[in-house]
Amino acid sequence: MSLQAKQYTNKKKLFDLFSYAPDTGYLYWKKKINPAIKLGVPIGINNKSKYCTVRIYKQDCYVHRIVYKMFIGRLHIDKQVDHLDGNTKNNRLNNLELKTHAENSKNRRLISSNTSGFTGVGWCKNMRKWRAYIHQVDGKMLIIGYSKDILKAAKLRANSLKKYGYSKHHGEIL
Repeated sequence: MSLQAKQYTNKKKLFDLFSYAPDTGYLYWKKKINPAIKLGVPIGINNKSKYCTVRIYKQDCYVHRIVYKMFIGRLHIDKQVDHLDGNTKNNRLNNLELKTHAENSKNRRLISSNTSGFTGVGWCKNMRKWRAYIHQVDGKMLIIGYSKDILKAAKLRANSLKKYGYSKHHGEIL
């Protein structure tokens, strides 16, 4: 973070710069700190990024982290602000929660590189079956079971999510 952006990391400075609409979760500029700023327009909603971002003195910052710090509490270096519903543009206070990386990973949606269409289900060439699995915090793969039917393998995994502390939204397509 740049030296100039660091001065805006405390709550008072954030409240001086931004206003927040709790019903929408949108953040707005209160004052122009450069000519490109548009007052009254939600920050970062229409950008191409997965997350809403704002540039504060040449430093890109995530809107969800700013909102969390303004209203909920201190950010921790070893924790992440999770969007509970998986919608990274939904920055309502009731949708933000501080979690470890491992906890946050349990709330991931289906990734774009997935080839089976189901999170935690992949083809096992040796067994010539679909394998249902979960990646654990230590990085090891826990194999839940195998099936010739992809839907049965997906169901095996889905039935084990709660047991291993995964979100009900884990692996969904947004």
